[in-house]
Amino acid sequence: MSKSTTEGGARRPAWNFDIQRAAPYISLLVLVVALSLYNEHFLQLSTFQNLLQSQAATGIVAIGAMCVIITGGIDFTTGFGLATASVTAGVLYVRSGNNIAVLLAAGVAMGLLIGLCSGLLITKLKLPPFIATFAMMSVLQGLALLISEGRQYLITDKAALWVGQGYLFGIVPVPFVIFLLICGAGYLLLNRTKMGVYIYAMGGNEEAAVYAGVQVNRYKLLVYVFAGFCTGVASVITTTRIALISASVSGDILMDAISAVVIGGTSVSGGKGTVSGTIAGVLIMGLISAALTYLNVDTLLRNVVKGVVIILALLLDFAMNKERSAV
Repeated sequence: MSKSTTEGGARRPAWNFDIQRAAPYISLLVLVVALSLYNEHFLQLSTFQNLLQSQAATGIVAIGAMCVIITGGIDFTTGFGLATASVTAGVLYVRSGNNIAVLLAAGVAMGLLIGLCSGLLITKLKLPPFIATFAMMSVLQGLALLISEGRQYLITDKAALWVGQGYLFGIVPVPFVIFLLICGAGYLLLNRTKMGVYIYAMGGNEEAAVYAGVQVNRYKLLVYVFAGFCTGVASVITTTRIALISASVSGDILMDAISAVVIGGTSVSGGKGTVSGTIAGVLIMGLISAALTYLNVDTLLRNVVKGVVIILALLLDFAMNKERSAV
């Protein structure tokens, strides 16, 4: 059993670390077992294929959001940012004569631009992340409608649809493969680079990081650009999965992504979070949605249930941080 030392020299078990770290994986296991017992068809391959395909975009956004939250920041641009990147890429795709390269490049480029703008507002104009990204969210809402001109376009090109609906070897959803690649990039960023060390340092104690010589503004800007990149990739996947170009494609992705990050053990106060925990959080959110469908819960009540789950995760995070500060 892992232990920690108090100021008086006494040894005490580090329950806070163990419980918080294990909670997402235990919750995921419990949900899988419960759903498999409730519905005999749950363990079918098609169920997991649909789960992985539907949650891929949310998961990609969650990886970017996790990095931002670890720094102690927040990013509210995800929902309308995804919609703006989606309609920008979609409109250019249609006007280019269904050129899939245009679709992919435009979506990612728009996501990067959104992340860059948010990052500059925070690092250059010194706006708090909450205010900066909330203002950007409003701007992007208007841009999405302006670019799409209120219209919707269908995507029928098979090559484009393969990105969001295809399968590798007839089994693994392509969106999930892209999600895994983003997860790999996030893991390498956080655990194998100098920037990863600085990301955790900024969230743990930004003032101390500054005194240590870390160029906080540079790395904070890069974190928001990375989050924007994730939003751009997710926009392409979402657009090609539903085969529709529309300013309303984002749905509840902002709430679901942040929920997954918090449920996955990332501390909202910054300085703590893992890619594996976020993956578990994404799958948990997907399984909760599946459970609500199986139970025929009214659509209007589903966000209530998700909100309660977020509150419980936040309470656990608060309790663990309080216990940790007392050690």
